[in-house]
Amino acid sequence: MFNKSRKKLVNSIKDVVKSVLRENGYTQTYIPFERHSNEYVVKHSKISYPVCDYGLPIPPVELRSGYETDDKEFIENSRQDIKNLIEIAERSGMKFEQTKTILDFGCSSGRMIRSLKPYADTKEIWGRM
Repeated sequence: MFNKSRKKLVNSIKDVVKSVLRENGYTQTYIPFERHSNEYVVKHSKISYPVCDYGLPIPPVELRSGYETDDKEFIENSRQDIKNLIEIAERSGMKFEQTKTILDFGCSSGRMIRSLKPYADTKEIWGRM
């Protein structure tokens, strides 16, 4: 029963994402990263989206999972959240500078992952929806 409901939910989310991508200029369908995976590669769009000062595209409001509608607030709040996350982790004894891999589990539209870009030269950074 649970697996059927989960599969139905996953398919419904995929349909919404496909629809939003098409409405925002992504004419190609998104491609599974691996055969039976929920991870996807989206082909580059001809539409030019705004980018943050790290050079990463800012997702359309429809893909922000209810987060800020203002681009600047979207980025600034994610930076503050990353700063808070690092402070909390270090207070609990983790040495952030020694960390080699970061997983943003439940990354959604990648709001916080954009603010991890400055660490990409020294750390492996992953996002998992």
